[in-house]
Amino acid sequence: MTNSKSEIVKIGLDLGVNYAETWNCYRGKDTPCGVCPSCVERRTAFAALKISDPAAERMRD
Repeated sequence: MTNSKSEIVKIGLDLGVNYAETWNCYRGKDTPCGVCPSCVERRTAFAALKISDPAAERMRD
């Protein structure tokens, strides 16, 4: 079975994952960059669920 990124986010939300404490940025720093393909895909997945990414406040410009 293959789940979309937004489906995975939804499953995590249902399980109580604290997404404010997670990110998978390609740059591997202490905060997500917000612009790499991984950050963009994550932001898109949250947007598809019509909720904001709780880690967005940690993203650098």
